Amino acid sequence: MDNKFKDYKNSELGLIPTDWKIFKLSDIFDFKNGLNKEKEYFGEGYPIVNYVDVFKNRQINGADLIGKVRVSNSEINRFNVKDGDVFFTRTSETIHEIGFSSVIINSQPNTVFSGFVLRAREKNNLLYNLYKKYCFSTHLIRKEIITKSSKTTRALTSGTLLGDVNIIVPPIAQQKKMSEIIATWDEAIDLQNKLITQKKNLLSSLALSLLKNQKSLVNFQSSWTKVSLNEVFYERKEFGYEIDGLELYSLTIEDGVTAKTDRYNREFLVKGDKKKYKVTKYHDLVFNPQNLRYGAIALNDNENPVLLSPIYVTLELKDTNKHDIEYFNFLLTSNEMIKFYDSIAEGTLIERMTVKPEIFLKQVFSIPPIDEQRRISEVLIGLRDEINLLAKELELKKLQKKGLMQQLLTGKIRVSVN
Repeated sequence: MDNKFKDYKNSELGLIPTDWKIFKLSDIFDFKNGLNKEKEYFGEGYPIVNYVDVFKNRQINGADLIGKVRVSNSEINRFNVKDGDVFFTRTSETIHEIGFSSVIINSQPNTVFSGFVLRAREKNNLLYNLYKKYCFSTHLIRKEIITKSSKTTRALTSGTLLGDVNIIVPPIAQQKKMSEIIATWDEAIDLQNKLITQKKNLLSSLALSLLKNQKSLVNFQSSWTKVSLNEVFYERKEFGYEIDGLELYSLTIEDGVTAKTDRYNREFLVKGDKKKYKVTKYHDLVFNPQNLRYGAIALNDNENPVLLSPIYVTLELKDTNKHDIEYFNFLLTSNEMIKFYDSIAEGTLIERMTVKPEIFLKQVFSIPPIDEQRRISEVLIGLRDEINLLAKELELKKLQKKGLMQQLLTGKIRVSVN
């Protein structure tokens, strides 16, 4: 690789190599909105690219798609998917999560795509398919996507808005070389992810055994009793304002209760100091009724009270002498429970199904006495801490990859192509 700044030219996006070009996305892609269907059509049929597939992955393997939908031949023709198609998230609660992209490989016959994403289909072969995995994640293009999105109660984008975004396009040979270099970092990240997944599976298996009383800890032979969550938690219905000096936080599937500066654009979300928010305090259990079945539930570990959107449900433990919050955290955030929440969600459209707090609090569990709850928590926390350490190492690798990508994909570091 060569980082000498020679053979560069000025452009609307700054200094770029002389053999690189700038295009509008509309010059490269045709955009199309996706399929909208009622709830009863989902669960069987043909593969569908859903919002979560795009949001969580920069590349989708068509063989790995889980979602299914029943569609007509006409819908298959109108919303078809093929290798090299790029999908963009069309809507989001937060401006910084709008327009996430993912390219599909190994697409399967009769695959379609959801109305919550946009399909961008290339029309002139200017982009190498693997390069599409990376090129929409640079600071320059993310800034343009965010700036050119519309901002109402939710962040929105469209084919027209995305089409106006500029992209730097190197020659295909350089795209291929850069993609291969970045892919080596993906391999290291994938290995770390697999190790973390193994540890998480171990934690999940151990938690299931302990929380279901399938495995007993040494020195504990106590009897378990049934309890409903109504007996364990109050629903906290305390409200506050930013002018009270409280910070605005959010609940995300990936990071739990997290500061707004990590995920939110303040000007987009906050309409004024008088806007009322829900208060959550240390060791409240928080969940999003709309996304609970996707895993939007977490323990609030922030020592100071913070503000959350009023749509979230915050639960306070009634009696710490009877119930251990970490025990219930492991229980209610387990993989088994996330799957269960789908069965108690209500709504006519699958994307808008919610778990009402009164239904959540009616659920009944067998639990051990408080001493055993605490001991089970200690065992599981030890393994969770090990996973968190591996996760920090993973984030470091991702940051290193991101830094390299920014340098390569903007031409600040050049690659040699034979």
